[in-house]
Amino acid sequence: MSRYPVGKIIINKQRGLKIIIPYDKSIKPYSIPIEIDNDTKNNAKIKEIMELTKDINNNNDDFIKCLKQKFQQELEYYEYVNKDKIESLAYGGFIRYITFDEQLKYGGMLIKIIDPENHDKTQLLLKNSSNKLWAIRIRNYHLFYRPHDIENQMIRELFLNSEYYK
Repeated sequence: MSRYPVGKIIINKQRGLKIIIPYDKSIKPYSIPIEIDNDTKNNAKIKEIMELTKDINNNNDDFIKCLKQKFQQELEYYEYVNKDKIESLAYGGFIRYITFDEQLKYGGMLIKIIDPENHDKTQLLLKNSSNKLWAIRIRNYHLFYRPHDIENQMIRELFLNSEYYK
């Protein structure tokens, strides 16, 4: 981030600058604006994500309705899942999830719920039709769930009972 090895950093909040004093005395001190400093940007992004997480954890119904409207066709048979309802999800159902940037991820079939007691660490193991497996942390997404079709129950059971998962 800095151009030279840094000896000292002085923050001037009134001017919105960081004054960098290099170790090498032959190099003049220089300043950079605080808002373009990567650490400050990352901290602001983390705070923004934490605020969004609070909204999710408090089941912000208006925001969820807005998401369902925005992705009306993609989420037609899906229901929003609050973190408290994670344990009630049935394996073999389908998960779709939306990032905090409101990007829809098509997800996959729910294979396993990892660490359901600890909501900060709970993960869902998903599998798509290409047999790709991945896990997502529930605290990082808005989750939507659709139960499996009864017509496809036999296929689902074969899929879940394969030797790979035992």
